[in-house]
Amino acid sequence: MLDILIFVLVVVVICGAVLENIRLKNKNIELLFLLAQLNIDNSALKKNITSNDDTEKDHLIKFLSETRDTSYQFISDFQKQLVDLKTEMDPYISFFEEFNVSQEIKDINSEIITKFINHYTKLLAFIPEEEPDGR
Repeated sequence: MLDILIFVLVVVVICGAVLENIRLKNKNIELLFLLAQLNIDNSALKKNITSNDDTEKDHLIKFLSETRDTSYQFISDFQKQLVDLKTEMDPYISFFEEFNVSQEIKDINSEIITKFINHYTKLLAFIPEEEPDGR
């Protein structure tokens, strides 16, 4: 009787181990499929990110080039306008600085003229030594 009980107990333990083994194999197969799907998703995301990165870099480079060209053009135009202003205003500024203007004109306009000459002189400091050539 004890032999039968031991035999039944051993059969139950073996059956339990076999069933647990089958359950674990099924779980491993599910995890393997999940891992394969994750690898596929990962490679697709990497490809998408790389293509988006390249596109964004291209757009950034294009934007920087365009703004650089626009900035150079603006600076060039501004410097040309400063040179034109200097050419046109220098005789008048020299006149007010060098010659004695009548006291009435000085009294009326001295503050305005002084401010103008000060700002004009500061503005001319932005003109490069050589004529601007576009870049």
